[in-house]
Amino acid sequence: FPVTICKRVELKPRKIVLMIQGENEEEYLRCFNKTIELLQPGDCLGFGGVAKVSTNKKVKQKLFNVLPYIVKEVINKRITSIHFFGVAKISVIKEIKKINFRITY
Repeated sequence: FPVTICKRVELKPRKIVLMIQGENEEEYLRCFNKTIELLQPGDCLGFGGVAKVSTNKKVKQKLFNVLPYIVKEVINKRITSIHFFGVAKISVIKEIKKINFRITY
């Protein structure tokens, strides 16, 4: 992970996607707050651990509890997109799209 960040220039034109993950809101936010220090404008933030959002209401609520704070900070840092790994249901994608930010799945 630090090696990838150090080779940022060599990796162009590829984008770096730094992922965050957590078992609960506090872990997500702790991981995010450390990760955002490494992100640079134009990078992409990845959300891991969201595959169960489609089938587990608690996981879905966890994601939607932290998302407003994270999106605000991502915009302030000029990060260009957020990628959600493992989202499989159209209904969840539609809910995430309401955030009005460049989202990929």
